[in-house]
Amino acid sequence: PVKLSKEKTYNFLEPEIFAKFIGKIKDYKSNHPNPYLIKLMLKFLCFGGLRADEVQHIKEDDISFRNMNKKDYMQIYILGKGNKERFVYILFDLVKDEYVNYLKVKKEKNHIIDYLFYTRDIKMFSDKRIYDIVKLFHESTNLDVPNFTTHTLRRSYASFLHYSGVKLET
Repeated sequence: PVKLSKEKTYNFLEPEIFAKFIGKIKDYKSNHPNPYLIKLMLKFLCFGGLRADEVQHIKEDDISFRNMNKKDYMQIYILGKGNKERFVYILFDLVKDEYVNYLKVKKEKNHIIDYLFYTRDIKMFSDKRIYDIVKLFHESTNLDVPNFTTHTLRRSYASFLHYSGVKLET
């Protein structure tokens, strides 16, 4: 028999652990033909609070730039759960190095694909593969977080904003 608990356990990283996790992204070594792709994907998950399937479907044309409050933001069109459309904004300074280098390598290697994140065979990632990438990266950080998934990053992003004073409704 399965013992069911009425208590839900919400798995997220405390702000200081989340910051450590993000700090480890810059040193991550990937064997993907575009070494900046995985780092950029991890930062999109961390700084955008995106679901794995949302990241999976981002196309280069979905990205534009906006200046708000004298800061540059990456504006990303997302078709989310239930086909709900929205924009996600990421402070460009947080992803600038990875994004610029990613585009440079993609152009140099002539990787032609509409999707922002792609496999070494130049095909769209499956959401399962994105889960695996995040899991492998998490294991490389040596941060002891049980049941770690891509959704842990989504919850961590929301929790970090909440701790920073952003209203839950926002």
